[in-house]
Amino acid sequence: MRTLKNILLSAAILIVIVAVLAGYLVRGGFRRFDITPYPVPRPAFTNWNDVLAEPRDISLTTFQTGVVHMDACLNSTLQAQAADCDHVPRDLAVLVHWIHHPRFGDFLIDTASTTPSRSIRPTAITPRR
Repeated sequence: MRTLKNILLSAAILIVIVAVLAGYLVRGGFRRFDITPYPVPRPAFTNWNDVLAEPRDISLTTFQTGVVHMDACLNSTLQAQAADCDHVPRDLAVLVHWIHHPRFGDFLIDTASTTPSRSIRPTAITPRR
């Protein structure tokens, strides 16, 4: 019974300390932090020709995570394509793209239920160095 009282007393003291600290920060303690705008560096490249002239060691892997059975016209982003569509439900691939960059790490791009592009097949694509 005495151990339980000690635990409850310790918990109460901790709660009071956290509440006082939170009250201090909310009431004005954050004002003491110097807030300065983040200096955005100038871009190293100004056009796509400069970007493509210096390729990096990145890899792109596309995974098909499933299939959605739906009207392909609802998935089209181009009005001209949607106008010529037959509105027949079909299986559409659900794709996820994994991009690996040696300096900036890994990025996962979920493309939801978009139809696969003819230029990007669900295989590993590694750009030339």
